[in-house]
Amino acid sequence: FSPNAYKDYEGNISKLAQTSSVTKFQTQFEKLLNKVIGISEPLLISFFITDLQADIRRELQFHRLTNLMETFAMTSAYEA
Repeated sequence: FSPNAYKDYEGNISKLAQTSSVTKFQTQFEKLLNKVIGISEPLLISFFITDLQADIRRELQFHRLTNLMETFAMTSAYEA
């Protein structure tokens, strides 16, 4: 068995936390995103927003985001 077979990518993506720039956080999120299957886009959006720093998270919670790419773009705009 491969060691990767036992990694909990779904759990890791839900527990990720922004500790630096949005760009770095998004890169980490996307790396995990490429390894998970079966998670709905609305849930992924929720994970992403919840894992952001509080000030950006508050701004995004006012919007009804339904697309992950739109969420990434809006997040980058708020950090700028």
